[in-house]
Amino acid sequence: MTKASQDNQTFSSQNALLRVAMGANILAWIILVLSLVDFVSIIRQIVQNWPLNLPTNLFDQIAFWTTNVLSRYGVDLFYIFVLFGIAQLIYLGLDIFYAQTEEGEEAKEEAQQPAAS
Repeated sequence: MTKASQDNQTFSSQNALLRVAMGANILAWIILVLSLVDFVSIIRQIVQNWPLNLPTNLFDQIAFWTTNVLSRYGVDLFYIFVLFGIAQLIYLGLDIFYAQTEEGEEAKEEAQQPAAS
C-alpha cells in the first residue's frame, strides 16, 4: 500500500452515503403523504358524523381534537423531521469532508511547487 492510498482510505463511500440520504428523504416524503391522507380521511369522518362524535362541552371538544386528531400525527411529524435531519446531516458531513480534502490537496500542491526566486 502506498502513502497516497493510505491517506485516501475511508470507512464509507460517497455513493453509499448519498443512497442513505436519498432513502431517508424518500421515506420521509412517503410518511408525510400517508399521514396527510390519513388526516384528511379522519377529518372527513368527523365532519360526516359531526353531531354524534363531538362532545357538547368546550373543554371536552378541545380534548377530543388534541387527543384523537392532533396527537396521532405528532409521532409522524417527529419521524419526518428526523429523517429529513438525517439526510441534511449526511449532506453537511459530505460538504465538510470535501471542503477539508480540497484544502489539504491545495496545501500539498503549494508545498510541492518549487519556490520561485
